[in-house]
Amino acid sequence: MFLRIISLLALCAIVSSSTSTSDPVCTNANRDVDGIAGSTNAEVANYHHEWAIVSGFKADVHLTIFGFISLPLTVSLSAYNGMLQSLNSISRSGDFLECQHVDGNTLEGVLKYDRLTPTYDQMTVKFLNWEIEGQFIYEVEPSFNVYLVNGTSGCGVETFDLASSDKVNYRFVADSWKGDFLNTILHYALTYADSTPLLSITTDACHDIVTQFFAQIWCRTFE
Repeated sequence: MFLRIISLLALCAIVSSSTSTSDPVCTNANRDVDGIAGSTNAEVANYHHEWAIVSGFKADVHLTIFGFISLPLTVSLSAYNGMLQSLNSISRSGDFLECQHVDGNTLEGVLKYDRLTPTYDQMTVKFLNWEIEGQFIYEVEPSFNVYLVNGTSGCGVETFDLASSDKVNYRFVADSWKGDFLNTILHYALTYADSTPLLSITTDACHDIVTQFFAQIWCRTFE
């Protein structure tokens, strides 16, 4: 009986030791992330001049009544390549955790941007019998869930997902009263039913910045 108890205790010790060594050790990484974000913004300003070229798009936006009832009216958009500004405005949102695993390290948290402004100097808007060309400005403050991994297969961004998009605004600028009217129609239509790729275009540009700059700065700390 005594030997059986000793065997059970030894087995429990082995299991406990195995579990404790496999559990990750996590620490608050807010200070380090703030430093990495600051370095990222400085490098983006130096190499990207704070902006990037973004692709054009075409989209049909259907008018609705407060987003619930569809109307038989459509606003057609056709935009050439634009410019996304303020890419050097990345910062931490909330707490970041850096964890040490048996096979590497991870960094997880939410990164946010100040107001980003994709601007299209040439966009054609068609509504009813009107066709007006003007400048289109999209404004958004996005946040992203990020998960970075430094492991046996390399170091970089593992996941990058949109967490939120705040303070969204749309502006169409054309030098005529028709342009002012279409700005009102377009702003209303997009506010309640944005079927354009604007947010995904902005997300892709932010992903590139995090991959090329933020992640690489973090990865260099393990060299």
